[in-house]
Amino acid sequence: MKKTFKKLFAALLAAALVLAMAVPAFAVTNATKGSITIDGTVSGETYTIYRMFKLDSYNAESNTYSYTVESDWEGFFKTGAGFMNPSPSSFSSSTST
Repeated sequence: MKKTFKKLFAALLAAALVLAMAVPAFAVTNATKGSITIDGTVSGETYTIYRMFKLDSYNAESNTYSYTVESDWEGFFKTGAGFMNPSPSSFSSSTST
């Protein structure tokens, strides 16, 4: 009985590993367009999104990304949260209802 459970557990673990390796294959659905969804919004509140990084490249083979900090945010990443003065060109805002 103990031997049977060991074999069953090994088979389930092998299946889980195979399925875990398959997940990244389904990750990219539309590489040119994306969206951001904010759950739990409050009516009348304004939500602002800031572009802090620019995607320089994506390597599909190794699933790696290369980013550059937007020039408006360089000070923030050099000095920390004490710098928080991005220009309006680095963000867009919308009101959710």
